Amino acid sequence: MPVLTAELREHAERIKARYPDPRSAMLPLLYLVQSAEGHVSRDGMREVGELLDLRTAEVEAVATFYTMFRFRPAGRYVLSICTNVSCALLGAKHLYEKAEQTLGPDAHTVTPDGAITLHEEECLGACDQAPLIQVNFLNYAKMTEEALVNLIDHLRSGTPPVSTQGVVPPDLQATCRILAGLGPPEGWPAPPNGDARPGTPEATSTRETESAPATKSSGGRGTSAPEEQTEHPEPVEGQREEDADGS
Repeated sequence: MPVLTAELREHAERIKARYPDPRSAMLPLLYLVQSAEGHVSRDGMREVGELLDLRTAEVEAVATFYTMFRFRPAGRYVLSICTNVSCALLGAKHLYEKAEQTLGPDAHTVTPDGAITLHEEECLGACDQAPLIQVNFLNYAKMTEEALVNLIDHLRSGTPPVSTQGVVPPDLQATCRILAGLGPPEGWPAPPNGDARPGTPEATSTRETESAPATKSSGGRGTSAPEEQTEHPEPVEGQREEDADGS
C-alpha cells in the first residue's frame, strides 16, 4: 500500500514545483511522508526517491543526517531534551534522567499509551534558553524538573501547554504537515495578539508590524518611507590633508 495517498501525491507535486532543482524538495517531502506515517519508513523514502528521480539510498543519506525524522513509529509528541554544554551545565542531564524515570523503559521508542517519544538532542541552538527542551520542535525554555513532570502529564492527556514561542504544539503528524508547507491543521488555535512571550519571534514580529512606518505603494497611496539614514565616517588621513590645502 502506498505511503502517500493520491491527495498527498498531488501535494507532493506542488511542493516539487516550487524548486528549480527538484532535489531541493527532499526535506519538505520527507516531512510529508512523516505526516502520513508518523515516521519515515523505507517505503516512504522510496516514494520520495521516485518523485525526485533519485535512488532510495540517496534519500536515506539525507534523511538520516537530520534528527527531526523518526525511522520507526513515534509518539504523538517527540520530547527532545538538549544535553549539550550550556544545557548540561544548568542541569539538563538530570532533566533527561527524570524524563526516563517518569516515562519508563519504552520512552526512547514510544510510551505504551502512544503519547511520547523521548529523544536526547545534541543541541537545539538556543543556549540563552538553557536548559531547553522541545515538544514537536517548539521550545520550552529554562526547564525545571517540576515543570518537566507537569509538561509530561499534559502531553499524556493530550493538552500540551503553550510553548515559549507562544503557540501550542500540535501532534507530530500535524506538525509535519505544517513543515511540509501545507499550513496548520484545521482548528489549530493561533496565539491571540499580545500572548507571545517577550523575545520570541512572534513578539518581535508583532512589535515590528506595529511600529513600522507606512510606505509608499505602487499606486501612490500612503506616506513616503522615511529617508534612509547613513553613517558618515571620519575622513581618512589623506582626505584631511586635501581639505587643509583647500583642494
